[in-house]
Amino acid sequence: MGRSRAAAALLAIALSACGTAAPVGGPAGQPAVPPNADPAGPDWDSSRWVAGDPFRGFGAWVDVYDEKLWADPEGTVARIADRGARTLYLQTASTSTKRRMIRFPEATARFLDAARRRGVRTVAWYLPELLGAPKDLRRAVTAATFTTENGARFDGVALDIEATHEPDPLLRADRLLELSRQVRGILGSDYPLGAIVPSPIRGPDFWPVLPVAELAKVYDAILPMAYWTFHISGEDAAHGFISQSIRMLREEAGPEVPIHVIGGIADTSPGELRGFVRAVRDADVVGASVYDVDTTDERGWRVLQELG
Repeated sequence: MGRSRAAAALLAIALSACGTAAPVGGPAGQPAVPPNADPAGPDWDSSRWVAGDPFRGFGAWVDVYDEKLWADPEGTVARIADRGARTLYLQTASTSTKRRMIRFPEATARFLDAARRRGVRTVAWYLPELLGAPKDLRRAVTAATFTTENGARFDGVALDIEATHEPDPLLRADRLLELSRQVRGILGSDYPLGAIVPSPIRGPDFWPVLPVAELAKVYDAILPMAYWTFHISGEDAAHGFISQSIRMLREEAGPEVPIHVIGGIADTSPGELRGFVRAVRDADVVGASVYDVDTTDERGWRVLQELG
């Protein structure tokens, strides 16, 4: 089968398993998309995407638990834009979202519209359970096709790879690769996809099997959660932790893999943030950010603006 028909068949199986109408095929050579029903958008136009682009530069993160930020999407976008962030990473679903594919559809639309007005790129992210359920696939496709009344869409999608609901690490890794390839097959080769992965510096029992080299073949960028505040303290130690994390990731995935480093947690000292910024600059990665907006104070923003 050609790409369009193969993608349509794959998504039809996934959606029908959840009791959702099957998608219609897109134009020749373009991915199939769900029908024009909320929250999916109009026919897919893959020509607007530049692979890897939204993962470049200084980013800012918002998760579904940041109630104050969700209550004021316009103010939140203005806040990060004024501080130099180029991309907003917005969580669209979590394991507690249950059947809803987009947890806050109205507020999500407001975020997208506000970001487009301010010239801020947007990446949807969510945490797949990796239990083999079709909803993991549906959440990725729904986020990618979510369209506001004003025509705004996400500029990319990233999968937050850290769930351990499946206790078998080999089976979990196989499901991750299967899901990743399904998402890529449906959204097409030009759609920007990111893999948010556990830190290369982690305990031996947490994700002991993480196929980073294979993920790098599917995704446009790898985003390691290099949270040094769980391990060390001090500016030089933060610099060393981030530098080592980047070296280890490049050893696993290859020296040319595009890396967007996620540091954190943000409510730390300006000195440690300076160490993070120095390490990012020294390593020449494509982008960087600190988790998250809600925990970043004004002193932190002043340091992080050097990433912009």
